[in-house]
Amino acid sequence: KEGLYLAVLETAYEDLRAREAELDIDVEKPLEGLLALQRFTFDYFEKNPRFEGLLRNENLLQGKFVAQSRMVTETAFPLRRTIERLIESGQRQGLFGPDLDPVQLYVTIAALSRFHLANGYSLSVTLDTDMATAEWRKARLGHALALLKGYLTAGASGPK
Repeated sequence: KEGLYLAVLETAYEDLRAREAELDIDVEKPLEGLLALQRFTFDYFEKNPRFEGLLRNENLLQGKFVAQSRMVTETAFPLRRTIERLIESGQRQGLFGPDLDPVQLYVTIAALSRFHLANGYSLSVTLDTDMATAEWRKARLGHALALLKGYLTAGASGPK
């Protein structure tokens, strides 16, 4: 059973990483590239609720199975490198502020993309807002993009 679970988990991560790799990201357009990654991640989590469920379950298990998989770590390397290159390009062009960390940035992108899904039922009741509607989710994506853009460009020196 555990081997089957690990295989399912790895397949889910492989799908995510393969689709990320299909993004047409131009390193010379770093803001557009990171906003595209935000849009993709937001959309991916919404369209793949089983992956979201696997993540919740794996975190309940304190990462027991994902820690056994070299594939999960290895397939994330190209994404991390792309984010690093986008940050470097944005800073070189004077578009991004200093001290941006690629890991922190991706965790932020993931959080903006899945917190409302992982906690949607309780938040919808607590805040008397239906977070499952297309209208609310569209507004949420707009909010996430605005936050990311503001964070990236805070303290920027201006285009060079």
